[in-house]
Amino acid sequence: MKELLQYWNINLHGEIQDNILKFDNHVGKGLVDYYQFNENFKMVRVDAILYQKLEGSPYVYDDEEEFITIIFGDASSILFGGKINIPLNGALFSNKKRNVTWELAIDQPLQLVILRVKFDYFYKMIGKSQKLAKYIQSDKEYIVFEEMSLAIKGGFYKLLDIKTSDYLDELLFSCTYYLFHLLIDQLSKKDTSSEHHETRIHFHGLIQVRAMILENIGPPIEVDRLAKLAGLSSSGLRIQFKKTFGQPIYQFQQQVRLDQAKDLLIEGKKTVSMISVDLGFSNMSHFASVFKKAFGITPKQYQKKQKEELENP
Repeated sequence: MKELLQYWNINLHGEIQDNILKFDNHVGKGLVDYYQFNENFKMVRVDAILYQKLEGSPYVYDDEEEFITIIFGDASSILFGGKINIPLNGALFSNKKRNVTWELAIDQPLQLVILRVKFDYFYKMIGKSQKLAKYIQSDKEYIVFEEMSLAIKGGFYKLLDIKTSDYLDELLFSCTYYLFHLLIDQLSKKDTSSEHHETRIHFHGLIQVRAMILENIGPPIEVDRLAKLAGLSSSGLRIQFKKTFGQPIYQFQQQVRLDQAKDLLIEGKKTVSMISVDLGFSNMSHFASVFKKAFGITPKQYQKKQKEELENP
């Protein structure tokens, strides 16, 4: 427990007292606390806002081979692998052991509940549902992402809200136990033949799709091509991309192109017309219209404004 808080404190520079790390400084403000309730359940809460971007390597628990880690988040931005910004809107767990770096976003709430459930108990609960037992198996790799229902979201925020009580451990354990079983119950009621089921199993494919879009400088990538990468149908990708990342895939591609356009305009090596062509807009008029709708200013005006700011800081 102490080692985990010390790991967080490398970047947060706070004060550790018992099982709680509190900080209120130039890095940010908030707390990280850790609870071990019994042999089956442990829980970590992160409730903070950061003023500086933080990054690092994953913490390796000394009992890594004995517990499944389930991360719950409601729009908490995390960078997987140091480059893919994922607003975590749900619960995520996997039995894959990936050595990925992490990075936390700044100036927005960072609220996470991390449950650690003993393998034996976790798979005992999975085994109660024939559906779950078919696709969540200890000897096969899986990644599961599940959107939080209103009930799960309520349990999530209740866990974050409980700060002081004569019955603190009892209340937190009750909420932890409830949150875990709500998640398992919700998963057990899904249609495992549906594309929604596919998405939970191929969440990593959605991350790859998002990464490909971010790295692409040019016209939008065809959805059929992206769907193949994700292991989904085109309609399934559209549905699950929006559900997972909070916006339609076409809108995300448009946003990425506009952000790239801003960078190219600031760079100043190409004309507005050339940038329009390079990024796959149908014509310069369309590019200017879309750009102005997004930023309230035309590409030429933006380029001129940025140049003036550089010359007269």
